[in-house]
Amino acid sequence: MAHLAISLRSVISPATNYRLSFQAINSTANTVQKSFSNLLGNIYGTIVGQSTRKVFNLGEILGQWILKAVPKKKTTHSKKRMRSAGKGLKNRTDIVRCSGCGKAKLLGHLCLYCYKDIRRKLRLGNLKGSLA
Repeated sequence: MAHLAISLRSVISPATNYRLSFQAINSTANTVQKSFSNLLGNIYGTIVGQSTRKVFNLGEILGQWILKAVPKKKTTHSKKRMRSAGKGLKNRTDIVRCSGCGKAKLLGHLCLYCYKDIRRKLRLGNLKGSLA
């Protein structure tokens, strides 16, 4: 019998081995989902007072999300930069000249240079008024 098992192993292809191991993982995951669902159902039933309440299977709720692929390594800085290289900066079209001083400002915003100048003049005016 042992000789038969060894000869069968040598006949099975790596893809079949992969399928068999995936099926084992899938069945283990389903077992864990069912036991977790039963545990939740028992806890919920004792809290609410209904032990016959219908509890959805965790497998029905999540589907196959538990067995989805995840990255094995962190994406490197250079790969992130290569992906975003084509994006680039966009040209601003809302920069205009201030009508008071002629410096650049954003459309719909106060000119910071004019604002600072007005504040400085008001402070000087308040200081002169308090001294007189």
